[in-house]
Amino acid sequence: MTGSVHIRNKTWSVKLSYKDNTGKWKSKWVVTKHPSKGNKKKAEAEIPALIEQYKYLEHSEIDGSRVLFVDTAKQWLASKQGKVRKSTYEGLKIYVNKHIIPYFEPLKLTLDKITPKHIRDYYENKFRNGRKDGKGGLNVQSIRKHGMVLKQIFTDAVI
Repeated sequence: MTGSVHIRNKTWSVKLSYKDNTGKWKSKWVVTKHPSKGNKKKAEAEIPALIEQYKYLEHSEIDGSRVLFVDTAKQWLASKQGKVRKSTYEGLKIYVNKHIIPYFEPLKLTLDKITPKHIRDYYENKFRNGRKDGKGGLNVQSIRKHGMVLKQIFTDAVI
């Protein structure tokens, strides 16, 4: 991926050029909000950070990095229907729909952006105030079950 600066609408913009999964060159324009007069070096200084921020665009169809984690969780849950006992499926549905999705959906994280810190923060949140009736957190055993569900979701995503 490469980047270059250009003046558009009296401000500096960065044009990121990258190859998609078919090998074709594509462009992504990012407005820097630096006025065109005397700010070229500031705009150029933003290029490395923008390349890092948008690196998922390269070969994005191959590595699936644009897939949101919550979409993966929903797909995983749907794949379990009919393959596990009804009572098991109902329990998984609660973990995914009432806990995992409501926590991760506002974060809008793609699969490649989730880090161990996100998972630790999720566990901490559930430990402190994970009960749906608002009376505190979940016990350690429940949090372990959440961990098993998350592990299965990630394992399926890798496959």
